Amino acid sequence: MHDVSTTRYVFMTRHFAIRGLASAATATIVARSATFADASEAPRPWEAAPREGFDAMLWRKRHARLAADVARRQPRVIFFGDSIFERFASTGARSWRARFTPASAMLVATSGDTTQSALWHIDHGIFDEIQPRIIVMLIGTNDLPAFSPRDCTRGIATVANRLRERLPSAQLLLLGLLPRFDSPELRDAAVSVNVLLANVAFDARVRYRDIGAFVAGDEARPSRAYEPDALHLSEIGYDRLARAIEAELRRM
Repeated sequence: MHDVSTTRYVFMTRHFAIRGLASAATATIVARSATFADASEAPRPWEAAPREGFDAMLWRKRHARLAADVARRQPRVIFFGDSIFERFASTGARSWRARFTPASAMLVATSGDTTQSALWHIDHGIFDEIQPRIIVMLIGTNDLPAFSPRDCTRGIATVANRLRERLPSAQLLLLGLLPRFDSPELRDAAVSVNVLLANVAFDARVRYRDIGAFVAGDEARPSRAYEPDALHLSEIGYDRLARAIEAELRRM
C-alpha cells in the first residue's frame, strides 16, 4: 500500500520529468553560455583524473581510507558521489541512520568530486574485492561550471558504465542532478543534463531516476530543502532525498 509521501513522490517525479523534457532546448542555450570556461587543456568529464591543487594529498589519503573501509565492511549498498552524498554523514545524519544504516549501506563520497575524480577512484581500486548488491550514484554537478551539459552527460554515463564493468553483478541506481538555485545558468544546465541522461541507452541493470522535484519541493526558491548557498541540502532536503531513494531501492 502506498502512503501519502510515496504517492506525492511519484506524482512530483512524473511532473518534473515532463517539465524537464519541455526544457530540452535549454541545452543549446546553456552550451553557449559564458558560464562554461575554456577547458581545452583540462581533463574532460569522461577522462579519469585525480584531484589537483592544495588539497590533493588529503584527497588521496581520503581515497585510500575509503578503499580500505569498503574492503573491510563489504557493504551491500554503496552511495557513490560528491558532497551531496558526503553530507548525509552530517546535515543528513538523522535521515541516513533512520533509513539506510540497517541496510548495510555505506557512503563513498567526497566533497568537490567530479566525474573525472570518480573515474579515478574506480580505476584505482576503491571498489576492488567487493560484491555490493546496489550502487546509488549521484555525481556531475561539479563539472557544470567548466563543461557543457552534453559533455557533463557523457562524463556521468562513462562513470555509470565503468561501475557496471567493475561491478557486473550490482544494480545501479543512477540519480539525475538535483536542482541548483545558485545561478540561473547552472539551474538550466542541470535540467538539460537530466533530459540528456534520460535518453542514454544504459544496460538493463541501470535504473535512471530524476527525483529532483520531490527533493526541491514546491516552496519559494530557493526552497526550504536547501542551505543558504542554494546548492547543498538542508536537513529537510536530506529527509526528502532519503525518502525518495528509499522508495526507489524498494523497487530494485
